Amino acid sequence: MQLSPDEGYTNITTYQQTIVAGGWSPPKSVLLATLSVFPLAWYSYTWYTLPSTWAGEIKQAKKSIPIAILGATLWIAAYYLLFLFLVNHAFGQPFLTSWSELSTNSSYGLPYTVSTYIPFFIQIVYKAAPLSIIAFLALFLPNLMSGPPLTIAATRYIFAWSFDRVLPERISSVSERLHTPIIATLIAFVVATLGAVLIIFFPQATPGVIVPIFTFGYILPALSGLLFPYLRKDLYEAVFVVKRKILGIPVVTWLGGVSLVSLIIGTYSLRIGGFMNFTLPDYIFYALAYGVGIVIFVASYYYRRRQGVDITLAFKEIPPE
Repeated sequence: MQLSPDEGYTNITTYQQTIVAGGWSPPKSVLLATLSVFPLAWYSYTWYTLPSTWAGEIKQAKKSIPIAILGATLWIAAYYLLFLFLVNHAFGQPFLTSWSELSTNSSYGLPYTVSTYIPFFIQIVYKAAPLSIIAFLALFLPNLMSGPPLTIAATRYIFAWSFDRVLPERISSVSERLHTPIIATLIAFVVATLGAVLIIFFPQATPGVIVPIFTFGYILPALSGLLFPYLRKDLYEAVFVVKRKILGIPVVTWLGGVSLVSLIIGTYSLRIGGFMNFTLPDYIFYALAYGVGIVIFVASYYYRRRQGVDITLAFKEIPPE
């Protein structure tokens, strides 16, 4: 890879020599190195679950949802594998490793204050604006295109909470003209807009570590799957189509156990990999993300109980498709 001397990149081996002189050395354990990036890889794949939030609005959901989830998983895998191959082929792993180390864990002054951003590397190597724009769009468009499904998912969550009386009933009202929950959609839009404003104009007030909230958050449903056949045996027998057992243990328990162990390992590996260097905004964000939900549910529980409504009954059975 040839870099322009006038940009400050006279010799790419300088960066590797610098990190070695600073005390960096290749990981002694390939397994630990792999585990340290496992949560990031998992985070890239976890979005395939989105179709399940609107499964009730899809025709032939039992057939369509598995196709959508499997297809999305295969597409994401192909995309990232090809991307990884092309990036390593173009820039080389030593350079990428050195730049990553220096941009995150070193006081060494890089010529630019840009982290591991592939379009930027393309620009300093090839000096071709159209190529850089194409590379930028390849990374930007998925973020843009993820907006509609994420918005739909958010409105369906809010709708469900309102329908179960955790939130006010009016939020789940559906427009007769537009056939959509207008209030729930507006709430999701306002919250998302406020988040975007914070990220763009006040980045210091936003969490720098976002992946752990997903890995930790998915631990709860994994634990639920692990214990479901035992804690809710009547519901399990009535609803689950597949009740097969392996070594006398239900398949869903095996799946929940595997998910639970992998997520715990993944969350821990974020720490050993240096991705959980929390700052004050991170702690505040995590406390609010989980704390607000708990406060809302507890407040709704006691408020509805005074009205003679037990909102926990919503969890006594799984509604039909």
